[in-house]
Amino acid sequence: MKKQFLNLGKALNKAEQKEIFGGVHPINHEGDPCQASTEPGHKPGGCICINDFDCASSTCLDGKCF
Repeated sequence: MKKQFLNLGKALNKAEQKEIFGGVHPINHEGDPCQASTEPGHKPGGCICINDFDCASSTCLDGKCF
């Protein structure tokens, strides 16, 4: 039974792996104010942040811009 499960599917080449795990097709965040800008200091309130430099208000508290 174990051999049957291990033989399901096929091995993926590097190009197929990259397409699945990212890097081939860019994600379009148009219309999402939290993701549309990759510039530091442009995320509005309520967006997820790592530090104060991510937020337009320069305040990142508990992982969200304020």
